[in-house]
Amino acid sequence: MVATDSVREQGWALEATCSVAESWSQAGHKVVLADAGLAEATLHEHVGSDNAEGVSDTVLFGSSVRRVAKRTEEGTYFFITAGTAPADPADVLASERWRRLCAGFVDAGVTLISFIGADAAGKAALLNLATDVIILAAAPEDPWPAVDGTLAPIRAVLGPASTAPGDSLPQDDEADVFDPWVSMVAEGANDASEASDQEDFASDSGSDSGEAPSGASAAPSEEGEASDAVLPEAEATIVEAAGHPPAAVATKSNRRLGLLVVVLALMIFGADAMGMVDIPWPWMAPESTDGELDAGAVSQASPAPIASTNPTLAYSVTVGAYQDADVAETRANSVSSAQGVLVAVAPIMIDGTLFHRVLVGPATDSASAESLADRVAAEIGADRSTWVMRETPVAFDLGVYAELDAATRRIEVLVGLDVPAYVLAMDMSDGSTRYRIYAGAYANEQEATYLRGHLEAQGLNDPTLSTRVGRIP
Repeated sequence: MVATDSVREQGWALEATCSVAESWSQAGHKVVLADAGLAEATLHEHVGSDNAEGVSDTVLFGSSVRRVAKRTEEGTYFFITAGTAPADPADVLASERWRRLCAGFVDAGVTLISFIGADAAGKAALLNLATDVIILAAAPEDPWPAVDGTLAPIRAVLGPASTAPGDSLPQDDEADVFDPWVSMVAEGANDASEASDQEDFASDSGSDSGEAPSGASAAPSEEGEASDAVLPEAEATIVEAAGHPPAAVATKSNRRLGLLVVVLALMIFGADAMGMVDIPWPWMAPESTDGELDAGAVSQASPAPIASTNPTLAYSVTVGAYQDADVAETRANSVSSAQGVLVAVAPIMIDGTLFHRVLVGPATDSASAESLADRVAAEIGADRSTWVMRETPVAFDLGVYAELDAATRRIEVLVGLDVPAYVLAMDMSDGSTRYRIYAGAYANEQEATYLRGHLEAQGLNDPTLSTRVGRIP
């Protein structure tokens, strides 16, 4: 969402952005709102939080998404502040780290709404990553310079009422007002070659009969009050969007904002991929949609048979167990310096105390586990006398991907949310390779009880405990 200075200074853009996030979340979307105005953070004030660690900290200092994303007071969506003011906001938003985080959101199925000012540093970099754009502007200003010719489809131009409360538009002028039920699209923005990627809202969720789409109610109206709208410029094309506009719309601030929320919900309701980024976090479980498949993901309904060259990884070497998760992570990182090893962290509850086991593999049997322990100890210069060989044939299956890059992006999101995920490559009988994401490594269902509860608490409902099969990618 890109806001011009005028609506930002009024505070309307902040209110509208938060209301959009809340309405989409209430409509069933998994939503994260991020303040991308890194040089001039403002959104946190309207959300009601401090500008603590945020977007810039995830990029510059490696702060995890779980650490910086906070549930709002309303509890319907998560908010990430702008964070520590960086020397160059444009570098942060153009960084590979930020790109990977955004891509991870997409892979996860959560809608990421990024808010930035039209003149903010880094806006061009942010627009390069956007899948869709909504412009927030006030009549009669020209909204198009705010997006600088971005290739992402402009889904709507929205703004506060252009007339004072209590005023009413002459009957002859009402037809010329840009109503929130329509979308302004710049000429040339929707070339024929792009038609398949830029859906017609009317065909997705509109109704020729003038009735509101199923699951949404028509906006309230009061006779004699002005439309909450932005006047279209002459060079703009008006495209009818979802639903049919009421005869008149209230100008009271709460009614105006309520209309904006309903309008955007209607515009998006039938186009699940239309959100700023329609992206599930582990705490907000991805939900399958009939006929849809995440980019890079492979359907697990009818998986290709696994080739016999993929062994079951039945054993691991336990190099330590720690109550402090950070200590366990540090230990895992130190052990991972050994060549050709897979290091996994498996949380387990023992007599009411949570431990984080650091496990090293791969090992298919006890003999290979012993040999692996000797080699790793020699490489990192450690005493292996306290190391334990454990049977760990099962782990939680968190999805399979056709591309390693897609699996890696997903893992980055999961690990940032304290889900101990890792990937194994599987050689398929058709000669292809798939990449399956696992979490933990256990002997049986009982050992995995704590992690199951943790995954479900993050929104990953009914996680599947399956046999660990594969090799190091």
